[in-house]
Amino acid sequence: MAAVPGVKLDSRDQLLEFLTHLAEYAPGMLKAGEPQFNPTILSFWLGKDLAWEFELALNSIRVELVPRHAVDVFLLNSFWDDLVCVVASSAAKYLDAPEALESLVAQFGGRWKPALQEYKVVYAVKYLAVGPEPAVIGDVEFFPPTDGALAERSISKELVSNWLGEEDIVSLAVTTIMATEKTIFEAGRETIVEALELLRLAALMGLSHRGATDELMQWRLTGNYLAFPTSVPSTGISKGYQRTFRPLVIPLGPHIKHGIENWGLEGVHDLPEEIRERLMRAIHWISHSTTHETDDHRFVDLCTSLEILLLPDENYGEKGSPIALRYCLLGGSLNPPAVKMMYDWRNHIIHGNRLPVVGPRDTWDLRHVCFTTIGLIIGLSRRHPDVDSLAGLIRIVETRTSIEKFIDRADRGMFEGSLLPKIVTVAKTKLKRL
Repeated sequence: MAAVPGVKLDSRDQLLEFLTHLAEYAPGMLKAGEPQFNPTILSFWLGKDLAWEFELALNSIRVELVPRHAVDVFLLNSFWDDLVCVVASSAAKYLDAPEALESLVAQFGGRWKPALQEYKVVYAVKYLAVGPEPAVIGDVEFFPPTDGALAERSISKELVSNWLGEEDIVSLAVTTIMATEKTIFEAGRETIVEALELLRLAALMGLSHRGATDELMQWRLTGNYLAFPTSVPSTGISKGYQRTFRPLVIPLGPHIKHGIENWGLEGVHDLPEEIRERLMRAIHWISHSTTHETDDHRFVDLCTSLEILLLPDENYGEKGSPIALRYCLLGGSLNPPAVKMMYDWRNHIIHGNRLPVVGPRDTWDLRHVCFTTIGLIIGLSRRHPDVDSLAGLIRIVETRTSIEKFIDRADRGMFEGSLLPKIVTVAKTKLKRL
């Protein structure tokens, strides 16, 4: 198998395995409608394990190619969709000619790997005061933007002053990276963020005997950067700004009104006290999920919200299956194995050995599961105003009849996914208790 430029061996093999299986399942996917290729949808057709392997391969390739090579992450995602659609629409061709599949993937590697150059890059860090002495974490040095510190590092004071503008900067970070001219900021971001996290831990440990407040630790990259090619440091200086995670302010009135009216939120405070309090706890975690910078952290908060909503009366060891079952019994329309798979990703985030695990589309899928669950609970409570607890509402839908119907639907192939047997096992266990 020919090497794919810029793609690690294990990632390439995982990708080829996924595309081969996709070619086998493509006719069914295309017949069902326009294919969607996020892991949740893929799990319907390929099962959790292969969908998970594909996501690992995809993330690994993105981590290697996007920060240092790709011109635009959104264009790269679009190319992925194009790649998968080509395979899905020409399944027979790629099943009969594996070399054609390898060639297709090789084209991907070559297309997204322009030449790299070594740069010394200076980043602006907000709210971090290291003091007169620099702090060094690995290849990253944090220092105050004083005249002496800038002169020592051959950085123009005038250039920094013009670049910083009115920003409230208290420290700069400098490191050396390999990048293209268009991806300088993104190429070093992972290194800088990792160094900031180690620096934050060191500060917390150093202040542990004083009861340090977390308000001291809210350091943020501003998005401002300066770059100097190490081969010709006196020329080719570039400066720029890349938007980082920060608030956006646009009029949201119509959207807020739509959300209230379409999801029944206007009546939350009129629900029985225990139900209202549980809903508000779940809403807190959904709301809190929007404050994180990464989808992995958002995803964990959303899983916590689902636990509050769907497991009010039981302390499960394995939570994904009962959550998926109850979501379905309440009336949720998403395939139950997909719900379980999403919850299981929480364990990969918390206990796995690599990040990221999920992406924006996965976060949105899970967020929509939370929205749907809240809407269904509100509607159920309004239809049964005499029930004063969330556990009581769950008992209304979790009956012998409803569970038997779920098992029958599973037996008749109305649900898809390799995780379905585990959910059915939970359903049968509940049936024995009723």
